[in-house]
Amino acid sequence: MKEKTIIISRHKGAINWLKKYHSEFNNVEYFTHVNKKDIKDNIVIGTLPINLAIFSKEYWHLSMDIPIEMRGKELSIKDMEEFNCKIEGFIIKRYCEHEKSHYAGQCYVCDKCMEPTRFI
Repeated sequence: MKEKTIIISRHKGAINWLKKYHSEFNNVEYFTHVNKKDIKDNIVIGTLPINLAIFSKEYWHLSMDIPIEMRGKELSIKDMEEFNCKIEGFIIKRYCEHEKSHYAGQCYVCDKCMEPTRFI
């Protein structure tokens, strides 16, 4: 299956901000809610919990410096500009839970799940 770029947000202001400042995303799929199947191996832009974002091929987070009194409120494009809205790419790595104490500070491939990992 070919990868695709998808936008995830349930906030109209975020969608409008993306369309205004990133016209390259005008012809991509927009979702308000997703599951692992929707994002697996796709390029994802938006705000997701990390336990879902890990399944994307690339994760680009819609980041802002939102004051406490504005959290949980619907934001306009003007609000988002004021709160320094930007898209930031993140690399997400899930650490293996097997034998943590035996491998502290070392990189290795876990014998149980065969996932490359590093414990610090």
